[in-house]
Amino acid sequence: TWNGFERDLGRTERDEEFDRSAFMELLARYFATRQLAADWEALREAEDELLINSLSMLLDFDPEEKQALLEAPSLTTRRETLITLIEFALRGGQDEETLQ
Repeated sequence: TWNGFERDLGRTERDEEFDRSAFMELLARYFATRQLAADWEALREAEDELLINSLSMLLDFDPEEKQALLEAPSLTTRRETLITLIEFALRGGQDEETLQ
């Protein structure tokens, strides 16, 4: 049955607290550190939900981290989790040490 997944059939989710400018800066640092290329124009133009969900699937996180993103109950929670994972990766996986 589809019980519990009604939200998935609804309209595009919005994240009213999403600071897109700060997120894009963080993402640029992450991509530079990982030496990844991106179509920055496409990323800037993507709707919030598409951007967050696509990055959640495509970035090279551990299976447990991807599972946490998948299980996030809302776009806001998924975005918050994604930011936390990116920030953690930028610290080199350490709580105190900063890579860049």
